[in-house]
Amino acid sequence: MEPVTVVSTIISLLVTGGAEGLGKDIKNKILAFIQDKFKANKKEWLITRAEEQPTESNIAEVKLELENQINQDKDFALKLEALLKESAFTRLTMVGNVKAQKGIEIRDAEQKAKQKSSIEMSMFGDLEANEDIRLESLTQELE
Repeated sequence: MEPVTVVSTIISLLVTGGAEGLGKDIKNKILAFIQDKFKANKKEWLITRAEEQPTESNIAEVKLELENQINQDKDFALKLEALLKESAFTRLTMVGNVKAQKGIEIRDAEQKAKQKSSIEMSMFGDLEANEDIRLESLTQELE
């Protein structure tokens, strides 16, 4: 995983409260791992400031420091990447948001997913139709 991708994911977790749906335990594990690294380098104040005042410049400083830590410490980078892979979150929606002038009919649809640490499966987003909505023989399966 490229450092930029790692950093973006981490910033989403740390500062913006992102990664909705990610298991709380794994999210806390990743955050604690990052915070411990910043603390060891006497930079934890950057995270605190960005959490309390999530301005563009404060977030940019956290990103820059995290990139530096990843580039300077390969062991840290590999452990962080492993944690992110462990946390792989998948969100599956069979049919997204649909608006129809007439009716909607969905039949014989199947959704399968392999077990991951965090997965959210839903059949439908918002369905809106001026006539009937018919749903028949729909299945979801987690392998």
